[in-house]
Amino acid sequence: MSTSPPATELTSATSLQRVVDAQPAWPADLDDPLVIAKLTDELRDQLQRQSAQLAAIRSRALHEPLKTRSRSEVGRLLGISRQAVTKAIKVPPMQGAQR
Repeated sequence: MSTSPPATELTSATSLQRVVDAQPAWPADLDDPLVIAKLTDELRDQLQRQSAQLAAIRSRALHEPLKTRSRSEVGRLLGISRQAVTKAIKVPPMQGAQR
């Protein structure tokens, strides 16, 4: 019977750093590397969905100030270029509630 902490413990930054620092060996007190690999795939997929959602929200939020301000002015207020504002507002809206 294993006394390893559950794979979900790997979600903490400390645990992730332990895996990186332990290379090339695998930390003995962590779960099976295949379990961890599956977990990291699931976390990556979740991060990709969240990233798309955040981009859509940012795009929608930027459209409001652009009704009364130029892209250059909005960019200056946010500390980004006019081109970055243009790129951000071109993100398509999210279709439905994606989880």
